[in-house]
Amino acid sequence: MSDSSTRTLINLRQLEVLRAVMRYRTTIGAAEELGMSQPAVSNAIKLAETKIGVQLFDRVSNRLQPTPDARVLLADAEPLLRVHEAIQR
Repeated sequence: MSDSSTRTLINLRQLEVLRAVMRYRTTIGAAEELGMSQPAVSNAIKLAETKIGVQLFDRVSNRLQPTPDARVLLADAEPLLRVHEAIQR
């Protein structure tokens, strides 16, 4: 990941989008799961990448392949996402 002095925070919704895109490998599948439009998912990923200063996905043959940074970010965020889901229930 980039130098911590240049990073800013991403929000919970962007983490949820990251997780869904990693699960489905497409913005369309993630959008369906999250009840969002496909462009909104794409924009959320682009904004997250801009905010944290790293590329989260490699675009390969109409599929999104998570980068190592995306895998680390999701692993770190997973406990937070599980707590959020429990609270929502």
